[in-house]
Amino acid sequence: MATKYRQFVTSITRPKLPIPRQWIFTRHTENIFINISRTVHIQRKVDRNSFAKVHFTPVDIPSLPFWIAHAHPPLIPANADEAHLSPEDFFKICQQYVSLAIQNSPDWRQKAIATTISTNPNDDRIPLSTLQYIAFILMSSGGSGHLIARHILHTGITFNYPPSILTMARFGVISNAIFKPQLAAAKEGLDKLASSPKLPTTSTSPSKGTNRGNDFDAAYYRPDALTLKAIIAFLENTSPSTSQGIHLLAEAERASIPGPPTVRWQWRDLGARYLGIALQIPNQEPKNFDQAKKILRRLFYEYDTPEVCYRYASLLDPGDPERLRLMERAAVSGSEDAAREMGGLVRERVERDGGGSGDRDLKFMAEEWERIGRSKSTMST
Repeated sequence: MATKYRQFVTSITRPKLPIPRQWIFTRHTENIFINISRTVHIQRKVDRNSFAKVHFTPVDIPSLPFWIAHAHPPLIPANADEAHLSPEDFFKICQQYVSLAIQNSPDWRQKAIATTISTNPNDDRIPLSTLQYIAFILMSSGGSGHLIARHILHTGITFNYPPSILTMARFGVISNAIFKPQLAAAKEGLDKLASSPKLPTTSTSPSKGTNRGNDFDAAYYRPDALTLKAIIAFLENTSPSTSQGIHLLAEAERASIPGPPTVRWQWRDLGARYLGIALQIPNQEPKNFDQAKKILRRLFYEYDTPEVCYRYASLLDPGDPERLRLMERAAVSGSEDAAREMGGLVRERVERDGGGSGDRDLKFMAEEWERIGRSKSTMST
């Protein structure tokens, strides 16, 4: 395996992006986060170092058939550096990491883990990006493998590795544990990413040989870090925190540079969703609605996604003809929230009109919208 791994690291070339981000930002991965949040119970006695502790043994490593079933697209994108590794390689590297973590020798992370993929054939260190993919594969195991994944993510955070910071923070949001002490390091990492230097408008990709997690990489992830910080503010459920979240979301919008090969704002829909939810709490300041409407209007005209379309439509006046048109557009495009609202609007019309012969079709239409709206959303909170 060592020979094969050395061949891999010596033949590899650095991709344009610090690490392919499809692995964390697809609907497929949302299912994994939600499954974890429903099955993983946070310990009662915890502190900020809880995730640094070893709560696993070699028995918790899934067997080779698991890796054969999962160590491929979409969990490992075809354009990733690690796409050259076989399931056996991932399995053995996971075993190596678990052994190192259990031994817990002094400075073992600094000695055994590399923040870059080295071109030195004698470098046997494990690339941090490879561990990140292993963590993500383990998240789909449905068993105790998530304990190893959590430990790996904590290791990434100690290296200020943006994908690990974002993954752990996203897990904290989904599991409603983001304010717990064991996720303090992830929140601090978000603060660093959010305050990282802005990406120069002339930059297109990091130069070869630079560390993953450097200023370019941090700036590349900055819009999504700001979006997560905005969501955390929305979760505080107060008018001032909503105002702060709106400010952060607007900053994320400014930090993004539309179009490849520079920054792309991957979590804009997620931010829009939590913004819409936050606006539903009582006693919101009128300025929050005005500012939110401006942001969502810009996002709608720039990206036109179902989630943004629905959230923008929901802020329009009920009597505005544009509201119904956009609500239907969002529903047809796949927004289940919009479908539920369309079902309610059509049913109100049926009841208002008194149930004539022409209303049978409308009633059927209302039932269809409501059926679509009852479908379980993978983005549910």
